[in-house]
Amino acid sequence: MESISLASNSGEDSVLVRLGAADRVVLVAGIVEWRRTLVGGRTWVWRTPDGTAVHISTTGHAPECAGLSVAVLAGPVAWGGCLDVPVEPGVSEEVDDDVLYRWLGDEIANDWPFTVNTVAGVTS
Repeated sequence: MESISLASNSGEDSVLVRLGAADRVVLVAGIVEWRRTLVGGRTWVWRTPDGTAVHISTTGHAPECAGLSVAVLAGPVAWGGCLDVPVEPGVSEEVDDDVLYRWLGDEIANDWPFTVNTVAGVTS
């Protein structure tokens, strides 16, 4: 996490979480994990006007915190990779949880951010 902001509007508290810059796989994993823990809400992918990156946001309520409203933002994430949503530049699209899980699985399978280590002839 890069930052956490707390706000209160009309007596309702909310939290804004900003995920820091990281490899695409790590950011997608972060959004998926937040989406998994939040109740209700929605997830959006917004492609930048120049088409080179996307921002991802997910919202919901934290059930363990009396239903506190939470919004999580990640990005910019370089456009490309395995996102299977045809988002035009300057446009946002809502994505469902199945798309998020598929995106994460495809990113892990195709763009794992870690290099393979060989120790004494054994690859791990």
